[in-house]
Amino acid sequence: MNRLGRLPLAALCLALPFTGPIARGADQPTQLPGMVVTGQRDAVEQGANSIFSALPLRDLLKQPLTESPGLDPATSIIGAHELRWLNTPLLLDAMQYVPGAWTESRGRKEKQLYSVRGQRYPYPDFLIDGAWFRSFTETAYHFSAANLGQIQALRSSAGLLLTPESLGGAINLQPREYVAPQLQVDASFGSNLTTRNHVNYGNGGGRFGYAVGAGYYHTDGQADRNGAENVYDWFGRVQGKPADAVTLSLTAFGLYGDRQLETALPPATAATRSRVEAFDPFRNHVVVGKARLQTSDTAVTEVIANFAHREYTFRSNPPAAPTMERDWEYGLRLTQTLQPAPANTLRFSGLFSHWECPTGKRFFWPRPADLWTYTAGVVDEQVLGRWVLNAGYRLSRTYFSEFGGYAIEGAPGRLQTVRTTDTWEDPLHTLSAGASMTLSDRATLFGNVTWGQVAAPLSALTPSLARPEIETRTKLDLGFRGTWPAYGEVVVTAFGVNQDDATLYANDTRTGPDGQPVALVRNGRVRSYGLEFDTRTRRFNRGTQLFLNAVVMRTEVAEAGGWSRDREVPQIIMGGGLSQAWGDWELSLLAKHVGPYENDRFATPGIPLELADFVNLSANLARWFGPARRSKAYIGADNLRDDEYSTVNGYPSPGLTLSGGVSLIF
Repeated sequence: MNRLGRLPLAALCLALPFTGPIARGADQPTQLPGMVVTGQRDAVEQGANSIFSALPLRDLLKQPLTESPGLDPATSIIGAHELRWLNTPLLLDAMQYVPGAWTESRGRKEKQLYSVRGQRYPYPDFLIDGAWFRSFTETAYHFSAANLGQIQALRSSAGLLLTPESLGGAINLQPREYVAPQLQVDASFGSNLTTRNHVNYGNGGGRFGYAVGAGYYHTDGQADRNGAENVYDWFGRVQGKPADAVTLSLTAFGLYGDRQLETALPPATAATRSRVEAFDPFRNHVVVGKARLQTSDTAVTEVIANFAHREYTFRSNPPAAPTMERDWEYGLRLTQTLQPAPANTLRFSGLFSHWECPTGKRFFWPRPADLWTYTAGVVDEQVLGRWVLNAGYRLSRTYFSEFGGYAIEGAPGRLQTVRTTDTWEDPLHTLSAGASMTLSDRATLFGNVTWGQVAAPLSALTPSLARPEIETRTKLDLGFRGTWPAYGEVVVTAFGVNQDDATLYANDTRTGPDGQPVALVRNGRVRSYGLEFDTRTRRFNRGTQLFLNAVVMRTEVAEAGGWSRDREVPQIIMGGGLSQAWGDWELSLLAKHVGPYENDRFATPGIPLELADFVNLSANLARWFGPARRSKAYIGADNLRDDEYSTVNGYPSPGLTLSGGVSLIF
């Protein structure tokens, strides 16, 4: 779809002072009262006008949901400076240069699906300020990045604390905060009458702070493709310290508007091309509250409560009665952090989540859903000289009061008749161990291994009408990070996932012993493995800064004759960018490549077609001005090659698009 939010344009805030993590000294543990902080400053943050942010110092009292140290190289940080440099107003577009990022764009109810390392079914989980949301698909592709201060993307599926299962990675969104008064106004205009206007203001410091934001986004979409959109968003946050030991915050987001579902083109089937549909109107609300109580220098209790409510009115042509897709969820997370010794940190975590969808939604409309999830975990971390060791255990279980649909990879549409009521899912156990070892003040090794269980879909049976086995997954991450003040950093990570007794669709549905329809599945073996390379430089003296990442991976399924490649997953994904500053001017270039893959989704069943295999090039020219050169005017172009590549059958990219605008800070 042709909209400004897709433009990965660039403009660096040249005069903004760096506000990222505290500068790191030599790579040795630093003893502070009641805590141990380890790490070194990221070389890309050294020098003036850096685009990039590094991982924060490893302080488990301040960040109790921090994952294993062995997963540090598998965690990407997109900070406020980088978000403004990328100039992408929407969340999923802002994350497209994360190593291994893969976005499937189409005009259906699920407009965009984002994944990393080829991890799909399920896709990555989303959190806001540490609060996990089971259903976030509709929120993600309209969510404004202008209201965020940072995006933390865990690319590995080996997380233990962030989510109940961590099967596809996790994206934690940090709301925008302020330490001084600031007003930011953004306005832009581009191809297909695409406009975006947003205002943010906030203040903070000491005992109290607040932030507010509001915006409007419109596009006509590609001509004669039923792709118009109108989206209004608002954001509010307050945080304060009513006492020295107590910190409170409340964050809320709202999304309203209407969205036409873009029509398909060949090679999509005639039935798919004939569908003219829209969500008109939709409403989406998210609220997160957090309380932090630090009773001593060695004990912190953190409580996070969350709520979300979504209503989407679905309309179709030929005319039919409008239908409502409504769902809501609420949850509570409690984390207790203790330091029984200066070099040891113990964390206990519990999570509860309830998701209810009485109308059904997306591909399993109109089948209701009512799920209750409970999770408990314990993690211990020990610092031993140059080593940081971490081990943990998680138990999770879900109660299905009612559920009318779930996806087995490659066949969600064929499971529409499956229904589950009043059933407990099998309890799921997960064990994790990780470590980091400092080789020198510039080089660190990382490693993490996780073993866990994945419940078989309820109501699914094998061809012998027996319950499928519980799947077990073993996940491995091995990484190296090197940092050099004169250059920047290089991160190399090897990863692998082995799935035993994975649930695979058996291409059949029949009536089960109780007279209810069941989906037939089989237990099989699946494995995926790959290598990630990521380098980010500092801002050099001549005004140049750049990044480059590449992921080479392979997913395989065991067959009678051995292992065969899953051709629905690309084998290579690359991204890169360059910023060149000359005084008040800056030229930015960005490139994205996704290798070929294939599937028959929306096309003729059984005849897979090749997709992707593109190189998307973008360019942006910015002029900085005003006090401290914090404001800019810019022009840019996306897809300079005017390539109409497709990531989903029937939904080609819009080709070359142009835009221009201003971003003002007062």
